[in-house]
Amino acid sequence: MSTKFGQKLIKDKVVTKAQLDEAVQAQVIFGGKLGTNLVELNFISLSRLSEALSKEFNVPTIDPASIKPCSEKALDLLGVKLASKYKCVPLALDGSRLDLLMENPANLEAIDDISFATSKRINPYIAPELVILPLMEKYYDIPQGLRYIHLYDAETKETEPAQAPPPQPPAPPPHIDDGILNLEDLVVPEILELEELVHETPVIEVAEAETQVPSAPIAEDEEEEILEELEIIEDLPEALTLQEARDRLGKVENRDELSQIVLAFALGYFKRVGLFITRHDTAMGWDGLGGSVNRNGVQSIMLPLNAPSIFKTVYDTQAFYLGAVPKTPLNDRFLKLMGGEKPNNVFLIPILFKGKVVNIIYGDNGDGQSVPFDISDLLILAPKIPQAFEDIIRKYK
Repeated sequence: MSTKFGQKLIKDKVVTKAQLDEAVQAQVIFGGKLGTNLVELNFISLSRLSEALSKEFNVPTIDPASIKPCSEKALDLLGVKLASKYKCVPLALDGSRLDLLMENPANLEAIDDISFATSKRINPYIAPELVILPLMEKYYDIPQGLRYIHLYDAETKETEPAQAPPPQPPAPPPHIDDGILNLEDLVVPEILELEELVHETPVIEVAEAETQVPSAPIAEDEEEEILEELEIIEDLPEALTLQEARDRLGKVENRDELSQIVLAFALGYFKRVGLFITRHDTAMGWDGLGGSVNRNGVQSIMLPLNAPSIFKTVYDTQAFYLGAVPKTPLNDRFLKLMGGEKPNNVFLIPILFKGKVVNIIYGDNGDGQSVPFDISDLLILAPKIPQAFEDIIRKYK
């Protein structure tokens, strides 16, 4: 969804120029389609976005709240491979016709391919990605990230017609504060002597402590998606030098390329690295690689920033963290989602954009291993990342 579509929304007085500019900035930093960010910023409703897309592509849409589960026969007919490849889900199967909800119905090659594979005439409908992606996960167990699921649930509940109240309200989420250790009891006021390397960089160090974390296998991901991730990684050097990373950031074209550069550089220090988005008091996985870590696994991680964790510490202080992982429910959950390995210590550094933490880089060296203490180059590269975001935003506009 390009900014040309955004300009049409301005022309039709659906959004203002200021709203479009803010949504483009959010799209570059946090990802997703332009429409997703417009909805997330409450500048447009999901139903209004669907109508605008329908007008743009001259293809019918459907009210997201009225989408009904389709038959197992229709789901099996399309199959997970085609659904994943073309970002689509079946709506209904009627004789020789397959009604298909698509993110891009203008992709005639996709329609021909699906028609040939299913031996059905395809009747396309259009929907935004934040409708398609949650349905792909619901119907086919194709991981798409909790961001889309939460937003889709919130929007579709809001658009549902008024009905009698349910028999009983949903149970409240478990109280995460129970049994949480105070981080202050674990912090040792020992500061790394890095002032000569990087000026005005706040530092937090935590003494190493044993952390008992139950080992758990990471969930299996779709084989083809993993291979796609590996192909991207193979295009990058095994590890980038500081100068190589700075040069590439200066020429970066999009946020996915930016994440690959940052992670490839971090691989020079860590066996496993992850890049996280911080938004709405939540840390959400963006990308990751190395060891047992991959993009799909990292994107399954969503941690609230209102309870003790290493991510909350970095987010609140806007300082990097180098030390052991204190035992808290959120930290334990994070390590489990990262594959259950128990590193001796970890490293996290915040990325600030206009004074706010928008990303956190995480690194460790795997089970029972320690990260290096000489991380000066990482501190030098970190301030270059917001400038790369600015460059991408200008290109999008």
